Amino acid sequence: MMHMVRIALKAVRHGWFTNGFSAVALAAVLAPLLVLYGLKLGIITGLLDELRKDPGIRRIGISGYKPLTDADIAAIRAMPGTGFVVGAPRSIAARVEMRRDHQATDVVVADWMPTDAGDPLLPEKATATADDAIILSEPLAEKLHAGKGDSVVAAVYRNNQSEVYEFELKVADILPRHLLAGERALVAPARINSIAAFSDGFEIPQSGISGQPLAERHALYDSVRLYARSIDDVTELERTVAATYGFRTSSEAASIQWVRELERIMAGVFAIVSVAGGLGYVISLWATIAGSVRASRGQLSLLRLLGLRRHTMWIFPFVQVMIITTAGLAVAFGLAASAGVVMNELYLPEMFNGRIFLLRPWDALLTAGFSYLIAAAVGLWQLGTLSRISPIEALAENLSG
Repeated sequence: MMHMVRIALKAVRHGWFTNGFSAVALAAVLAPLLVLYGLKLGIITGLLDELRKDPGIRRIGISGYKPLTDADIAAIRAMPGTGFVVGAPRSIAARVEMRRDHQATDVVVADWMPTDAGDPLLPEKATATADDAIILSEPLAEKLHAGKGDSVVAAVYRNNQSEVYEFELKVADILPRHLLAGERALVAPARINSIAAFSDGFEIPQSGISGQPLAERHALYDSVRLYARSIDDVTELERTVAATYGFRTSSEAASIQWVRELERIMAGVFAIVSVAGGLGYVISLWATIAGSVRASRGQLSLLRLLGLRRHTMWIFPFVQVMIITTAGLAVAFGLAASAGVVMNELYLPEMFNGRIFLLRPWDALLTAGFSYLIAAAVGLWQLGTLSRISPIEALAENLSG
């Protein structure tokens, strides 16, 4: 067996130019494929990461008047693909006058929205589920000159402002503009419901405000705040809600679909180039090993004469293809890594966290494994030729010499 390994190594050294050309041929095929795959992965992964990081992409806007009950909200929550849903009152009932404190004269009219556990707009530890808590948008906080932990005053009116429902809330958090724009705030559903009840003429017992008995009120919602569980659920959830309740809906489904289409196009291009390049490399490697077998036929025949068994002949092509493939992989990975560094530094460094090109370790391992598998198949392909080498060839060569 060691004789066969030595002959294979000698054949590699003897045919260094041809074998080197084969290694370069592998690198010439593999390096562009790695670059193309790295760009595909970097661009698509970057775009999808940007979509996933923005909760607004998963939001489904609802418009059109159709009162919803708590049972309707529960039914929407149970729909496949629903990530978050909470009932919202009509917009006029959610507009609230706010001040920094009771002595402040500057009034800011803010739009309030209900929130609840699992709200995608909120950081993990942030919450406004307590009745006396509120989360402000950054613009609203600036106008109120309020910070986290401060108290603010809110007021709503009815009967031509002859009655007022005024209360204090504690600022639980402040959301940046990209999450919550304009003069907006998030509060607990119970607080929103009490404001809607007050606007409809009902009593607010805890604040000493008289009116129609709350027991006679049937909570209805004119809309919902609805978010899909993932970007892949947006289209189907939007379609289901629109078909079930007759709402006019809006979403970022078109943006998500565009990225998915781009992913499919790049995957198709990569597949075509991979097949064409792979076939070219296989033919080149096969020709190299076949030539090496022909050049070493005399030595292999002599080894057969000295007692080398036929089933060990596979070592000869196997050693060669492994050496050629290892050299080609080293060059290909080096070229691809260098190209990736250049592209990440020069092109769109401000986007995708500076990662327009992305090649993960397991991608490199998979590429190497597949390359070695092809190389082994090409090497074993020569077994038919090797098995036909007879010891008689060595005798004939010596007699003719």
